[in-house]
Amino acid sequence: MVRDRTGHAEVIAALRELQARFPGLASIGRNAAHFVTGEWAEVLLRAIYAIAISRFLGPSDYGWWSYAFSVSAICINFAAMGSELLLPERIGKDREAALPFIETSFAVRLLLLSAFGVLMAGYALFGATETMERLALLVLLPTVLFRGISNWLRLAAIGFEQASLAMRPMVMVRAAELVLGIGLVLTGANLLTLLALHGLSWLVEVAIIMPRIRKLALLQLRIRRSELSDVVRKGAIIGVASGLTFLLFAAPLILLKHYSGDIAAVGQFGLAMQLSMFAVMALQGVLTAAQSVLSRAVAREDERARYFGLLFLLGCIVLAVPAWFGARWLGVPVVTWLLGEQYRMAGELLPICLMLAISVLMANGYWQLLVIHGRIAAGAVVNLLSVLLLAGTAASMIAEYGAAGAAYAAILAGLLRSVLLVIAGTLSGRQKST
Repeated sequence: MVRDRTGHAEVIAALRELQARFPGLASIGRNAAHFVTGEWAEVLLRAIYAIAISRFLGPSDYGWWSYAFSVSAICINFAAMGSELLLPERIGKDREAALPFIETSFAVRLLLLSAFGVLMAGYALFGATETMERLALLVLLPTVLFRGISNWLRLAAIGFEQASLAMRPMVMVRAAELVLGIGLVLTGANLLTLLALHGLSWLVEVAIIMPRIRKLALLQLRIRRSELSDVVRKGAIIGVASGLTFLLFAAPLILLKHYSGDIAAVGQFGLAMQLSMFAVMALQGVLTAAQSVLSRAVAREDERARYFGLLFLLGCIVLAVPAWFGARWLGVPVVTWLLGEQYRMAGELLPICLMLAISVLMANGYWQLLVIHGRIAAGAVVNLLSVLLLAGTAASMIAEYGAAGAAYAAILAGLLRSVLLVIAGTLSGRQKST
């Protein structure tokens, strides 16, 4: 009994010593736990929803679903203007002084979302060549606005290290969409009805989370001139770089539609990418949750911060091996068991799409460090080169390998991006330490 108590005391003492040596560790742990738990809950709910609606819609309609979502997500990501990195970093450094930046960032986000919404509507009305393409993009316009706002609110909550304020309502809304969506499908609802429901769900999420964030920071819709240059100057480069990164995920599907014209194959590819992106969302949650504390560690010149990129890279590689074997062995039988033989191609594409996702994601820890060190342009150039490689190889790859070729082209681009980011991030860390 005495030994048990002594051991317990030693464990507590060790934990206290660890917390004293790494003061940001507990904060990262709490924030990451709330955010990653919420991300994984969302991953699970969206996976169930994707499986349910893909079964009822069939490959062709699910192809339109995936295509419309890819276009809208590209708009949302380019409108982010780097806030996924800048907002948690700025709040993490000084919460009180960050209010003008927060207000300016929010106002700029609204303006950009509106602008990209107009561009998407213009393409739908004057550029779309098929009726379903036009209608799907128009119905998803509210999603561009409200999902863009919701993403910003989540980032603000993470920056304040209060991720639970956003993640709990998010899980509730996604669960409600799941139940309502399946109910609508069972009563004969079509693709456009489900797209409208999706936009409504983001509106509800914004209505719930916004008052909670305003308790942390009394937001007003205004642009502070003192912060505008910082938001635009840094945010424009990061925004372009982040948007280009997202193109490595979204563009293969759009290029597949463009070069093959087979919307059913797009649906197969879209389902495989959707399932693969769930793993990306969960891993990206770790990066986002750590951003505010990581920025403080860099600010106080903590030498351990420069190993963050390497640790994340190694973690992705370790997870990639069992994930690939699992998808290779179980992808086809599980997908066909859940969705029928009509989705056999999606099961075959799953391990390839999973490698695509991990190849793009695994160097993002180095990208975060480059942003914090102010070496944003280097990351933007790397991402641009990667997208150019994707664009240059996609046509021949798709012609040779079909839907898998779109993934092969993106994997090559993702590997190029990772290698160049590791080199740039390592050189940046050495320069900072000398």
